Amino acid sequence: MDLRSLPTEPTQDQYAQPQRAFLSVPWGPGEIALSIAVLLGLFLVPALIVAVQLASSGALEGVQGQAVEAEISPELLIFSTIFLQVGTLGLAYFLGPRRYGLSMAALGFASMPLGRAAAWALGTLAVSLLIGYVYVAVIEAVSPELLPPTLAEQLGLDDDASSMTLFFVFITVVLLAPLSEEVFHRGFVFAGLASRWGVWSAIVASAALFALAHATFAVIVPAFLSGLLFAWVFWRTGSIWPVVVAHVVQNFAAFFGQVGV
Repeated sequence: MDLRSLPTEPTQDQYAQPQRAFLSVPWGPGEIALSIAVLLGLFLVPALIVAVQLASSGALEGVQGQAVEAEISPELLIFSTIFLQVGTLGLAYFLGPRRYGLSMAALGFASMPLGRAAAWALGTLAVSLLIGYVYVAVIEAVSPELLPPTLAEQLGLDDDASSMTLFFVFITVVLLAPLSEEVFHRGFVFAGLASRWGVWSAIVASAALFALAHATFAVIVPAFLSGLLFAWVFWRTGSIWPVVVAHVVQNFAAFFGQVGV
């Protein structure tokens, strides 16, 4: 066989095959580091808006911690979340498939049999919920003050929240956040690291970044454990759909269970 006839660069068709997509993407740690730097910059935009709102309302005077958070309007928090989630999706796309002229299959949007996808999604959901349940039970027994905040607490929602506000919370938390987080942390970060560092190092690194992205100490551990699970499932299936579906259903349950609608 003439080795010179073998392709030296991945071809478009290669990314239509689930078992190869995450192992041979052309982007790597460089693009991932750039995306993180840009995300930190994007975070400053809503942070500055929040600071201006608090300063103009006088909420910063003599108030700290959770009391300050209570002064931030839910609408502003929702806007900030949407802004960052859309930015996250955009970075994964433009620094990944768009930059290298690839299809969305390179980010894990590979088809798989419906029954198999549903089975993996259901299993992933069950294990992720179990992780959350065990974590809450342990923390409740050991240090209740470290219990993760509910969605209503994180977004500053109360019983008087309007239907429009709840609608945007639903779109953001149940649909947009799972999609953007899975595309970025699994389809972009995990895939880019797996092709350079190996699968297991990429699973741990992407899960750690996923946990840190939640920016709340109380949820870092369960987010890290779920990140390990989601990355492993993505690796085993070669498709992002099972983890997206599991993430959507988990957030759906949290929305209706914690927001109180």
